[in-house]
Amino acid sequence: MADLISREAAIAEFNRCELTPDGGIDANEAIEILARLPSAQPEQKTGKWISNSPLTEKCDQCGFVIADWKVEDYHYCPNCGAKMEDNT
Repeated sequence: MADLISREAAIAEFNRCELTPDGGIDANEAIEILARLPSAQPEQKTGKWISNSPLTEKCDQCGFVIADWKVEDYHYCPNCGAKMEDNT
């Protein structure tokens, strides 16, 4: 899985850099900054499909509605990304 970093933290670090004569940031310095920023793993939401009506199910995390006959094809909610614990 790819590392994730805070955009806000990266911008703050880049703002502290000395600028090159053309007003930019040295590429090697930028790489060093990015390498030392801490990485984080996002929390994975989990959810379940719950009966919404006789023909539809909905995500218990965001309320996204899907046709009941398709629900077993979706292991993740296409709206919020929650991993579905069971598809029944």
